[in-house]
Amino acid sequence: MTESVSCVESGVRMCSQKLGNNVACDYCGTLVYKQKCVLEKTKNHFCNDDCRLKYYFKTPEQEKQKRSEYSRRYYEKNRTRLIKYQIDRNNERKISVLTYYGNGRCACVMCGFDDIDCLNIDHIDNNGAEVRRNGHRSEHSGSRLYNRLVHNNYPEGFQTLCANCNLKKEIVRKREKTTKGELRNEE
Repeated sequence: MTESVSCVESGVRMCSQKLGNNVACDYCGTLVYKQKCVLEKTKNHFCNDDCRLKYYFKTPEQEKQKRSEYSRRYYEKNRTRLIKYQIDRNNERKISVLTYYGNGRCACVMCGFDDIDCLNIDHIDNNGAEVRRNGHRSEHSGSRLYNRLVHNNYPEGFQTLCANCNLKKEIVRKREKTTKGELRNEE
C-alpha cells in the first residue's frame, strides 16, 4: 500500500511515489514533500511558517555569526588571490602617494633617487613624532599612512624623500638643535 502525503506549499494530496522531489527544510532540515511545480517556482523550502519566519528574521547575533563564518570560509578558499590583490592595491596606493608628494615624479625631491623600496613620506615641518603621539601609531606608517593621505585628499605638509635624505635631514635637525642649545648655555 502506498503512502499519501500533502504538498506543504499547495496542500494537494497525492501518492508519495508520484512526487517529484523530497527536499530538506532550509531552516530545520526536516524532509519536506513538494510537488514539481512548487520546486521549480521557489528557491527556499520550509516545512511550516514558523521555520520560514525564523529563517528570514534572524537575530542580529545570528546574522553577525553567519557573515563571520561566510567571510572566514571565503578567505580560506581565496586566500592567495586576496593577498595578491591587497599587495597590488597597496603598491599602487604607495606609488600614487609618492608621485603626488614627489612633485609628479616617484622620486626623492632632494636628490632624485627613484628606487621605490627606499622612498618614504617625510613631514616637512618635522612634526611626525607629535602627530604619532596624538593619534594611533599604526595610522601613521606604511599602507595605513598612504590610505589616510589619499582619503584626506593629499593634505599639505608632506614630501617624498629617499631613506638617505630623510636620515640626513634628521641628523641636520638634531645638530642644529644641539648647536642652538649649546649657544644658550654659553650665554
